[in-house]
Amino acid sequence: MITSKLKAFVKTAELGSFRKAGEALWLSSIAVKKQVDGLEADLGVRLFDRTNRGVTLTESGVVLLEGARSLEALSNAIVADARRAATDSDNVIRIGMSYLRPGQPIVDLWTNAPAHSAPCTFSFVPFGDSPQDLTDALGRIGTDIDCILAHCDSDAWHKSHNILVTALEPLRIAIPTTHPLAAKETITWDDLDGESLIIPITEDFPTVTRLYHDITAHHPLIRIKEAPSNYDVDVFNRCLAEGSCLLAYDLWEGIHPSLVVKPVEWDYLVPYGIVYAKDPSPAVAQFIADIAAGLIL
Repeated sequence: MITSKLKAFVKTAELGSFRKAGEALWLSSIAVKKQVDGLEADLGVRLFDRTNRGVTLTESGVVLLEGARSLEALSNAIVADARRAATDSDNVIRIGMSYLRPGQPIVDLWTNAPAHSAPCTFSFVPFGDSPQDLTDALGRIGTDIDCILAHCDSDAWHKSHNILVTALEPLRIAIPTTHPLAAKETITWDDLDGESLIIPITEDFPTVTRLYHDITAHHPLIRIKEAPSNYDVDVFNRCLAEGSCLLAYDLWEGIHPSLVVKPVEWDYLVPYGIVYAKDPSPAVAQFIADIAAGLIL
């Protein structure tokens, strides 16, 4: 219920720079600055004094920050109360889902579990695939969303949520169908020499960070292009438009009709699993336990 502009303002005020706010919100610093600029234009006041060393709140900014924090707390409480009122059963599991992060595989994992401690019904809660949408959805886990299935190679996620790893997914490469490498069954390191590879550059993803350092240290002919920490559909469109390669997963085969996903001769596995609250409800905890009992990793 809180606008993205207000969220960008609050995070910038808390961290003191657009760059740090962008890292926290999985956005670029430019995107955060545009959100804050838009909020200042909407309100007709200057919220920050800006220097090369960062930003500091103006008097108007201080007043807005205090009100925004109160508004956010009230909004979260209202949403939680509304969702609880709409839940007819303690055994309704609310699964967050998006185009890139489908919810049905969670139901399949539970259905295929060897035993069920209690019957469950499922409610799907849609969210968008922008980095901000994903951040918002993660923040809603434990209120109106019980769990999300996603690639979870994120130190920050492990600190803020519980994660049940259900599989280890190999890193792949998505390539335009018109690209010369699209005809190959498997991509080699030599194939990638001279190619552009779109990849997240962040210390928060240990596996991707290892790959990035491997490329920069041992494969300097590969041209690295930075991607957002969490993809949206625009990243796939960019891959096609630029004729670049894109770090991807098998799950995303078919996400874009003009891209194919290919295995690579490297050994990088990323955890994939169910993200849920640190303090889940008894029904969610039992639901996760039932799934965990059937896993073989």
